[in-house]
Amino acid sequence: KQMRKIIVSTIVILLSIVSVCFADAGVVVYADYNRQLLVMQTDSYGNLTCAETFGALQFPEVGEVFYGTMNSYGMYDWYNQANDYYITATIDEFMVDEQEAFRWISSH
Repeated sequence: KQMRKIIVSTIVILLSIVSVCFADAGVVVYADYNRQLLVMQTDSYGNLTCAETFGALQFPEVGEVFYGTMNSYGMYDWYNQANDYYITATIDEFMVDEQEAFRWISSH
């Protein structure tokens, strides 16, 4: 439980820092390489974006921060500044809670 608080606090701090510089930013909270699925936390309220990636040469890991459009349906390029790479993601759901994100994951 303490670890969860630390992770959530870290995500909130990261998002507050990066949101000043970029329109949309998100932290990877779920990554499934085999199914190419990602869930990103896009704000300090816990809202999530669910996306599928296509042909990512480098697949994201939990905790990585990406920048790009994350709160609109469609296909977008997201940039990871820390590791200097892009991925292409198609957003299936945005502004959803954990329960809706789990439902989305299980439907794929």
